[in-house]
Amino acid sequence: MAYIDNGISYENAHKSKSGDYLIGFYKDTYFGLSLFNNIKNEETIQDSYARVFNILEKFQSTGEILLE
Repeated sequence: MAYIDNGISYENAHKSKSGDYLIGFYKDTYFGLSLFNNIKNEETIQDSYARVFNILEKFQSTGEILLE
């Protein structure tokens, strides 16, 4: 939220109650990506970022956020 609402600082931004590691927002809809088995290590973090970049690439061609 800190990146889309100037009134919210990074420190005061929304904390996910679902435990999602990455949270996206598009057309009034939130979506989240979690870490594999909720394990926080370099591999699972890189996997989450790879998934979000894949979602963004698909968005460029379809105009839709497609979660798998």
